Amino acid sequence: MARPLKDGIDYFPFDVGFLEDKKIRLIKGEFGLKGVLVVIQLLCSIYKENGYFSTCDNDDCILVADAVGCGCDAKTIREVVQGCLRRSVFDNRVFETFGVLTSRGIQRRYLRALSTRENIDIYKEYWLLDINNKKDVPASISKKITFKNVSLQNYDVYLQRNEDSLQKNPIKKSKEKESKVEESKNAGDISKVFQTFDYCGFQINGYTRDELLELVDVYTDEWVLEAIKRAADRGKRTMGYIKGILNNWQIAGAMDSSKCQQSDDGWEDF
Repeated sequence: MARPLKDGIDYFPFDVGFLEDKKIRLIKGEFGLKGVLVVIQLLCSIYKENGYFSTCDNDDCILVADAVGCGCDAKTIREVVQGCLRRSVFDNRVFETFGVLTSRGIQRRYLRALSTRENIDIYKEYWLLDINNKKDVPASISKKITFKNVSLQNYDVYLQRNEDSLQKNPIKKSKEKESKVEESKNAGDISKVFQTFDYCGFQINGYTRDELLELVDVYTDEWVLEAIKRAADRGKRTMGYIKGILNNWQIAGAMDSSKCQQSDDGWEDF
């Protein structure tokens, strides 16, 4: 009996101009050669695991850091991922909504790699191409594509992964420094931050949860909550805007007093 087809692929085309690509040069300029290695490892993970996408939560970042080596840690991986999103190496909308890394180029290459298969299953929510555009999807391939929906149950499980990590071993204080729970003073306060972030209309996923945890560690939950509300009131629902408000308050000395009402009046969006 033939073994079932796997979702991933064994190889992918690697453009000879990859290192000269403007986006990659910017990644290299910001993060050094480590950044380039991280991008290559992320691409390999995407093509190997699911073919055209990969999740990117804290556990994934730890695994990528382990694969890359060179002194990289999960924080380094998250920073490089954000650099990639800013420069459209990966699609920001899909990442913000589903915590998934993908791109138009990745999807084009994936479809062509599967040109000999009879059926190609694609998650509709991650789809970035125009099925009627032959440059995106050749006619010989378009008829093979079947769109399916992301399982809401699986998506909820994905979002719950980092939430569960907050409640695991809350008493230990020094043995596992990587644990976001142990770095945070109060898991209840963290939950309130998550709830407010979601209630105010921000897109919550594994990455934004990690970002919020780091902000609470630096600025405390009270100031992060205030910044979330302030950003939402202004219709600026991005992590960058929240960080900008907090940074502005810190520079203005508002966190040592009660000046937050006016201290960020001059803040502009990134």
